[in-house]
Order: sequence, then structure tokens, then C-alpha cells
Amino acid sequence: MNPLALSLEQLETAHLIRALTDAEHTYFFRHILIQASAYDTLLKQDRKFLHRAIAVTLEQQSQTSADELARHYRAAEMPDQAARYFTLAGQRARSRFENSEAITYFRAALDQEKKRAHPSTQSLLELHESVGDVLAMIAKSQEALTEYAAGLDQAQDALTRARLTRKIGDVHQLLLEYETTRLTYERALSELGPPNESPSRERWHEWTQIMVGAMNNNYWHGHWENVKVLIEQASPIVTRYGTPLLRAMFLDRVEMMHARRNRYVMDDDTRQLVVLMREAAEESGDAQQILNARFSMAFVELRRRDLDAAENEFLWSIRYAGELGAVTYSLWSMTYLAVLYRWRGEPERVRALVETAQKLEGALGTPWYAAGLANLAWIALRENNAAQARRFANDALQMWEPFGELYPFKTLALFPLLELTRREQDSVQAVHYISQIQKPSQEKLDDGLNDALTRAQEALVAGEPERGWGQLEIVRKIAFAQGFI
Repeated sequence: MNPLALSLEQLETAHLIRALTDAEHTYFFRHILIQASAYDTLLKQDRKFLHRAIAVTLEQQSQTSADELARHYRAAEMPDQAARYFTLAGQRARSRFENSEAITYFRAALDQEKKRAHPSTQSLLELHESVGDVLAMIAKSQEALTEYAAGLDQAQDALTRARLTRKIGDVHQLLLEYETTRLTYERALSELGPPNESPSRERWHEWTQIMVGAMNNNYWHGHWENVKVLIEQASPIVTRYGTPLLRAMFLDRVEMMHARRNRYVMDDDTRQLVVLMREAAEESGDAQQILNARFSMAFVELRRRDLDAAENEFLWSIRYAGELGAVTYSLWSMTYLAVLYRWRGEPERVRALVETAQKLEGALGTPWYAAGLANLAWIALRENNAAQARRFANDALQMWEPFGELYPFKTLALFPLLELTRREQDSVQAVHYISQIQKPSQEKLDDGLNDALTRAQEALVAGEPERGWGQLEIVRKIAFAQGFI
């Protein structure tokens, strides 16, 4: 019997290790404390030697995982190899949307890269950017900003500096910090510089993504003329240089402009833009853009009142966003699926979705959190709890206040408040809420409901309460049927 086999037999006889019955020459310690004690008895140099020997042996076996190799090389204090394998492990985890694991591996790779005799500036930059990308997707925005800034410190060439600056702007946009976003995109364009006589395709791709971000920022400000100008500037570049991914991103912004300009009345042209966007997203294979396209389709079908089609798309988006860890899309999808169930008159399904959405990280303080409060106000109104309905609706309006006129669905809270004033026959408040509902910044209502609101307001202002309350009774019936109250 060879010495190794004899030693293993002795350890097994002493009940310190046990052989695995379904794997040849494989053993494990009977208790983790035995393993720890055995490991602690080794001299540091012996540990390093053994980890290196194990890593070199495992490296020759194709089935060995990158993270296992990385751990052995780290323990062997061989940072060159450890950094490489932790990076590979992070990339693999990210491709599987195992986001927490990806962040852990990338950060371990960063730590090992910094311990190399000659750390690679490019590797440090790429690792910081990779961590930032994952953090941004899972709505850890402040941490993402820190990582992108660290990557920017390493960046030398104009294209890389522009890309990282643009990603910083994208995160500020997710935080709804629109002025900071605008200034950051301007800085990204400045980093990129004017095109030379023969600009590269990569340069135009980055320029287009900055322009797409600027379109989105202007969309949220309601600056339609600016969006139109940006679209006209970007269109020939997208036509000439656009990949499927860039086409999907560009079409998304064109569709958003159509929707906002039409006050969210989704005509056939707007829906066709989303169909084209979805085709481009699927051609690109980019998971996040596919999710964005499916969410956009769900939202368009919702606004067109094709509730069955919208429900299917929202449910798909919620599942896929959960797989990706895309918290923002989860919040958006849950918010508007709750609106769909409100329109169907299903309060318990609305309540369940609102409660789930409000628990998502980063939800508090957003326009969509406020929409959830407005939906809770609707439930309270249907349950004849006037005090709770008023509290939830006013809380929603207060949360929307910092965003000015940017959120176009304040009707979700204003209609319950209008119904309460109708019951109380408070003509001053009724006129106020009608004015808020009919603002051009808010969604366009159908003609029947809008006309009844106008007639009610005119009668109440003219001092004809009986006619005014009669018109508000018509408003109540239409608004109830449409899920507003």
C-alpha cells in the first residue's frame, strides 16, 4: 500500500474523514472543526505550497470552476492568477444574473489585482465598471456611482471617459436627479469631443447612447422640442451605425416622446414603434433591453385598455425582472399591474401588489411609490373609509410634489379626492381637484369624462351647485366604471 493510501486509511479508521461512496478517491472531514484544526496546524509556507499545488493540478481539469481556482490561488498568494480567475467567476455569475455573487467575485478580483507587482490600470477600470453595472441594475445607486467614479480615475482615453461619465449620468437619472443628469451628459459629450474626419463606429455608438440618455432626461422634463431636436440629430447616425441594441434604445425614446406628446393616448403608430423596438431588442439579445421592450409593450397595452394582453406582459416582466435582479423594472411593472387590477375592480390584488412593490429597495420616495399610495386610497374609498382614503391620496400628492408636473398620472389620487368632495358637497375643493385633473401635464381622459368634468366645474364656478353636483354624479358613474374611483 502506498503512503498516501495508508494515511487515508488511518484517518478513516480514526473517524476523522469519510470516503464518498459515489466518487472514487474522494473524502471529506466528518466535522468542519476537524478540518479547521488540521488546516491551522500547517505552517503558512506549507499552506501556500499545497494551495498552489492543488490549483495547478485543478487547472489541468476542464471541469474545475473559476471560483475554486481563484480561491486556491488567493490562498497561495499568487494574485496574478487569482485576479484572472475571480474575474472569470464574476463574468460567469453575471451572465447567469447571480448578481450578489458577481459583485463578490469582481471585488475579490479588484483586491487581488491591487496586490500584483504591477497592477493593470485597464483591469482595475474594467472591474470597477463591471461592479458598477451590476449595482446599477439592482438599484444600489450610490454604490454604483462610487464604482464608476473609481473606474473614471483609471480611464485615460476619451471614449472610455465618456462611457463612464454617461453611466454616471444614467444612475443620476434613476435617482430622478434630472439637473445633475443633464450636466453629466454634457460632460460626457465634452469628454467624447467633436468627431474627427473619420470617427470610429465605437465613437458613434457612445455618442448615440449619450443622446438617448439626454432624450430620456428631456422627456421627464416635458421638453418636447428638445427631444425632437435630439431625435433628428441621432436618427441618421442610428440608421448608419446603429446595432440592434442601439436601434431598440432609440426607438424606445421615440415611442416615449409620442406617448407623452399625446398625453398617453396610445395610437396605432405608437404601438407599432414598440413592436419595432421589441424586435430590435430581441435581435440584440440584450436581456435588460428585452425586459424594457416587454415592459413598454405592457404599458402601451394598458393605456389602450387591452387589459388581458397588458396583464400577460406585466406578469412576464415581473418574473424576468426578478430573474435579472432589475429592481426598477420590478417596481414599474408592479405599479402599473396594480393600476390594471384597479381598473378591473379587484382591490385585494391591488393591495397585494402595492405592498410587495413598496418593500422593494429604493422604492420609497419615487413617483411609483406615490402611485401605490394612490391605489391604496382607491381601496379605502371602495371600503367607505373616507379618512384613510383622504390620507393616502394626500400623501401621494405630497410625494409627487418635488417632481412638479413630471408625473402624468396624479389622477390616480385626484379622483378619489374629488369623489370625497362630491359626497361632502365642498364646491371650492371640487373646482380645485377638477382643475388639477384637467391640467395638460396629466393623462388625457376620454371625451365623455372630460366633458362632464368641464360642465361640473363651470356650474360650480357660476354658483349653480345643483347643476354642478348633478354633473359630478355623471362624473362619478363614468369614473367608477373606468376604475378611477
